[in-house]
Amino acid sequence: MALLRELAVRLARLEYRVPEQDLTIPLHRMPTRPVSGVVVEVG
Repeated sequence: MALLRELAVRLARLEYRVPEQDLTIPLHRMPTRPVSGVVVEVG
């Protein structure tokens, strides 16, 4: 539990940005997801 608690704290403090991307969701595909996926840059 202590390890999970420490990991949660570190993840909450990460700096990230979400670059511009195509987040449209095609409804003809199952399971559906955004066209470009979801890209997150951590740094």
